[in-house]
Amino acid sequence: MTRYAYKPIDSSYSYESLQSYYDEKSSGHDIVNKMSYEDEQFSPIAKLVQAKNPEIYEYIRHLEKNINILRNILSEEIKSREVDSNDNSSTQKVNISASGMNFVTSESYKKGAFIEVNIVLLPSNKKIYMIARVLRVNILSINKNSTSVEFLIINEANKEILIKHIH
Repeated sequence: MTRYAYKPIDSSYSYESLQSYYDEKSSGHDIVNKMSYEDEQFSPIAKLVQAKNPEIYEYIRHLEKNINILRNILSEEIKSREVDSNDNSSTQKVNISASGMNFVTSESYKKGAFIEVNIVLLPSNKKIYMIARVLRVNILSINKNSTSVEFLIINEANKEILIKHIH
């Protein structure tokens, strides 16, 4: 299961201007995920430091605890700014890959439209923000459409989190 929310991006944005739009909207999400990603990358080094310099390792652990307090505060702030349940939010099974996803929605988007996508990967509760482009919309019934999107803008840390979730 994946919780996701989406909303259209004003059609005045060109593909070239989407990166600055993404940077403006994603800063909080990206910081938290980048911090987690960096923690994973440096875990083997931390074990070496622990073995060779236990006092330094304890100091690093102290700093990590303080950073985690700040990360939790930032996560709470991000939650308060996220797309809320009034903005096309849903929890359901979706077909998701590292490059895109398919979901069922009552919205009918035009092929090529840009949308913001916020997803929460369950059960880990990892949050990812990205910009996607609508590839196709298949009408399933009245007010029920199967929408396929490709992820256009997603940072490397978020992509790694998504890949780990899928596998």
